Amino acid sequence: MAGSIILRLFMFIIMIATSGCSGLALLAMNYNAQPMLFQYEGQAQSVCLTGDFNKWSPNTHCMDKQDGLWYIRVMLPAGTHRYAYIVNGRQWVVDPKALFIENDGFDRQNSIIIIN
Repeated sequence: MAGSIILRLFMFIIMIATSGCSGLALLAMNYNAQPMLFQYEGQAQSVCLTGDFNKWSPNTHCMDKQDGLWYIRVMLPAGTHRYAYIVNGRQWVVDPKALFIENDGFDRQNSIIIIN
């Protein structure tokens, strides 16, 4: 039991240190959140992750590049989350690896991830 609490506290500290969210938003998040790895392959000067989990902010979750692959880890609670990549600050790109994609009603598409 104590080990589980320590692990959750450790994950919460990592979440604060690595996410683009404000501290208040993090406190409101489900403490049972899981780290999710998002990856984008393609030529770009910048890639950011946007979604319902960051209020569709185009620049709070910008990705790092290593060996030609863009990546970011984000703590997400269980549920259905919609997201997309913002490439070079302007191009909305769905995740080609996403199992589900939906139209958003604004002439764009969103990728969907479901976390149990």
